[in-house]
Amino acid sequence: MVKDDWPSLLTSTHEESSPTFDSTQPTLWLAEGLTMYIPKTSVPEYVSLVNKLSAKDSAFIFDGAIDIDSYIKDIPDLPSNFLHSSANDTLEPLNSLGWQISNQVDYSDHGERFYTVSKQ
Repeated sequence: MVKDDWPSLLTSTHEESSPTFDSTQPTLWLAEGLTMYIPKTSVPEYVSLVNKLSAKDSAFIFDGAIDIDSYIKDIPDLPSNFLHSSANDTLEPLNSLGWQISNQVDYSDHGERFYTVSKQ
């Protein structure tokens, strides 16, 4: 991750003495182009942090390759270390925490998909 303490940065207080982020309110998380670059072993931790900061009815939007091996084969000039995790590597921990897919859209010929998952 870029910054290990990003959750505390969201919830810390500033000059006005009020939190900058209210985890009791539904939140829309947009992680376009992010989760596929997180190492597969770190995705559950990232998802867990998002879950802890999310109230019921929050939504998480992300995109990812459905099958990394096929994706890399389809794009020959892609560096071999370009992608670290698949869309399923993000979906599985979200599902285990009670998030459900509310929308999915295929958007390329290379097996990429946008997902919207909602916290129930």
